[in-house]
Amino acid sequence: MSKEGFVIRRYKMKYKVKGDINQFMSRMIYLAWQKSGVFGMGMLQDRGEQPEQVVVEAAISRRDYPGGALNRPGVIDCDYVFGRMMKLRFTYEGDVIECRGGTSWTPDYQSFCTTYRDFPALVKATAESLGCEVVEV
Repeated sequence: MSKEGFVIRRYKMKYKVKGDINQFMSRMIYLAWQKSGVFGMGMLQDRGEQPEQVVVEAAISRRDYPGGALNRPGVIDCDYVFGRMMKLRFTYEGDVIECRGGTSWTPDYQSFCTTYRDFPALVKATAESLGCEVVEV
C-alpha cells in the first residue's frame, strides 16, 4: 500500500530466472497448489498431497477438464488442479517468466494468496526453495 492507502497495481511483471526455467515453473505451480484450498465440488477431485511432478503434469495438461490440454507453449493457465482452485496464469519465453494482469489476487479465487500475496511473493518463494536467483526485468 502507498502512504495514501491505495493499492499499487503493476500490470506486467517480468523476471529473468538464473537457473532452469522449467524447474522454476514447476516449483512455482507446486508451491501455489500446496497452499490452494479445495472448494465446493472440488472435493470430488481432491487427491490429498501429491508429488510435484504429478501436480505439474495435471496442471499443464488440464487433466481436470474433459478434452484435455488447452495450454499452449509459452502459456501456463492453472485453473483447477485435483479439485483445488488456483487461477494462476503466467507466460514464459527463454529464461523470462511473466505475469500479466497485476497483483489483484483474492482468497476467493487464489486461496494460495494467503501465503503468497502476489506474483512477486510467489516468485521469491520459488527462487528461495530452489536456491536460484531471479531478477526483475
